[in-house]
Amino acid sequence: MSKTQSGLTPLSVPLSHLVPSRRNPRRVKPSRESDQCLLALIQTFGLLQPLVIRPLEGKPKHYEVVAGHRRLNALRKIYQGDGDPKIACVLCDIDADTADAISLGENFGRAEMHPLDEAEAFSKLASGDGKGVDSIASAFGVKPHYVRQRMKLAELAGVVKAAFRAGEIDIGTAEAFAAVPEDRQKEVWQELNGHPRHAEHVRNIIANGWIDASRAIFNVSTLPEAAVSQDLFSEQVLVERQAFMTVQMETLLAERE
Repeated sequence: MSKTQSGLTPLSVPLSHLVPSRRNPRRVKPSRESDQCLLALIQTFGLLQPLVIRPLEGKPKHYEVVAGHRRLNALRKIYQGDGDPKIACVLCDIDADTADAISLGENFGRAEMHPLDEAEAFSKLASGDGKGVDSIASAFGVKPHYVRQRMKLAELAGVVKAAFRAGEIDIGTAEAFAAVPEDRQKEVWQELNGHPRHAEHVRNIIANGWIDASRAIFNVSTLPEAAVSQDLFSEQVLVERQAFMTVQMETLLAERE
C-alpha cells in the first residue's frame, strides 16, 4: 500500500468487512428519492468516490466507515446476495475526534447535483443504454415528467449552458430558453446581449417568434416538426410564428369559402 500526499492510503476492502460508524453526525435521514437516486447512480456509473475508513478497534481487517454511509448502504443493497465484492476505500489512521470532524465536514459540504449534470446523465442513459423515460424515472425514484424536464435542459444551447453552470442565470431562466429549439435560443441570447434579466424577460422575447398553440384553429400535429416546440416547464406547446400565421390564415379562408 502506498500513501497519498494527504496521508490517505488507497485500499480495496471486502464489503462484509465495512462497518458504518455509530458516530455519524447526520441524524435526519435523507429522502427516499435521494437514496434511490444515489443507488441508481452507483449502479450506472460505479462508485465514483471511495469510502473513507479507519481501522475498527478489536476486529482485525475490519474497518469503520468514517465518510460514505449512504454509499455503503447503497452498495449493500446492490450486492445483496451477490458475493462479497471489494470496495474502493481510502484508509486513514486517525482518532475518533478527527473521524467525527471528517464525517461532519463531508455532510456539511455535500452539495446537490447540478440540474445540468442530472440532465446529461439522464440523456446518456436514454441514448447510450437505450433506457426509456419510465425506466429511468423508476431507477432514480422520480416522476417521468421530472426526467423529461431534465432531459429538455440537456438540449440547451452551449452559451446558455455555460451561463447556467457559472451561476449567471437561474434555473427558471434556463427553463425558459429550453422552450424553443437551439437555434432560436442563440438568437434570443444575442437579442438580450447575453444578459437576460429573468425568466419572463426571456419568455417575452420568445413570444415575438413563437405563439401558444392553444390559439390555433387548426390541427397543430399537421405542422412540420421543426415548427413546433413543447415547453415542458410552462406546459405549453409553441408554434413558430410564421408557420402559425400561414396555416391559421389558410384555415380561416377555407372556413369562409
